[in-house]
Amino acid sequence: MNTLSHSTSGQLSKNDSFDRLLQFLQKTISNNRFPHAILFHGPNLNALESLAYTLAAELLKSTTKTAVHPDCFALRPTNKMRQISAEDTRELISNIQKTPSLANGKVAIIYEADRMHLAAANAFLKTLEEPPLNTYIFLLTNHPYRLLETIRSRCMALYLPTRPEPLEHPLWLNWTYDYQNWLSLASSTKSHPVLLITSLYTLIATFESLLKNLSDTHWELAQNSLPFSLTEEETLALKTSFQKSLRDQLFTNIAHVTRNFVFNNPEPALVTKLTLLIEKFEHLTSLLDVNLNECALLESFLLYSLRIWNKPPVISSIATT
Repeated sequence: MNTLSHSTSGQLSKNDSFDRLLQFLQKTISNNRFPHAILFHGPNLNALESLAYTLAAELLKSTTKTAVHPDCFALRPTNKMRQISAEDTRELISNIQKTPSLANGKVAIIYEADRMHLAAANAFLKTLEEPPLNTYIFLLTNHPYRLLETIRSRCMALYLPTRPEPLEHPLWLNWTYDYQNWLSLASSTKSHPVLLITSLYTLIATFESLLKNLSDTHWELAQNSLPFSLTEEETLALKTSFQKSLRDQLFTNIAHVTRNFVFNNPEPALVTKLTLLIEKFEHLTSLLDVNLNECALLESFLLYSLRIWNKPPVISSIATT
């Protein structure tokens, strides 16, 4: 894809960190000290993308960030596996080795660089060691330490602590309200076991339906801002990435609601329980990358929560199933 347009999965809220980093890099451009390769990392891939395209427009002296530019190249994960293949990487290398068409240089933007296949990463390493003249490479990732150390060491690493906009969809707000009520029941010694289990599985069923609903709705809106030049496989990979991003946002919010419940509860012993709950939650969410089902994760976490809230009659009946 050759374009200076960029896509977003929602409105980006730029903050002081974004502005300061942009100003710093703009100064290096004006002083002719801009690095040939930058590893942009942070929790919000949209913010990294926006920063990369803003800089690309300046480096290529493009009058508009939405104009198609023949000297700007993008490399994305493809298909449902969301991998960057060695074949696509070699095509990018070939493109940036050529003489610029319009500008005095070239820019390559690599989305989710941590998704590079090992063969792709090794193929790209030599280009990072000896980049073509006036060529600038931006690697974007939420997970910098999943890249090969040899790649990280050849880039200037810059962290952008921008966060996505909070999710305030009415259906999600209703779900979190029900979850808070369930926490109140689970932490009470007077709650009936049957009611707890019934409410637990209602939360799981509602979450499954909600996740699909939000994914479909948000993806339909996001497609309006996608670059026209994306291939079918790139679009599929982007959709998968988008859905996983939304899923991660939901789980991050669940952890936040759990923390708030404990901190707002006057019982000091709950703080110790919170540590156990969050450790378990982080362990379970790490398994999403190895295809743990979202609803299975939520079920495991909620059942574990009951154990932490000291509900032996409930847990003993579940543990034997």
